[in-house]
Amino acid sequence: MRADKKIGPGRPAFAEGTARTGVFTIRVSDDERAAIVAEAERAGKPITQWAREALLNQCARSAGTPPPSAKPR
Repeated sequence: MRADKKIGPGRPAFAEGTARTGVFTIRVSDDERAAIVAEAERAGKPITQWAREALLNQCARSAGTPPPSAKPR
């Protein structure tokens, strides 16, 4: 590595318009959390990814549209 090249801390910024900025906070019982965790593990996905996809798929079903494709970062 060249000594004159500066490297900043942290990860690189996301491309314009791709960062997820909205946050939902929900309260669930211990049993509900266990069920969600179990389903995410069964799917082999992180809980947040599984929950995002489940919510978006439900929105698509309600609207009668195809589910959105997963957009990994």
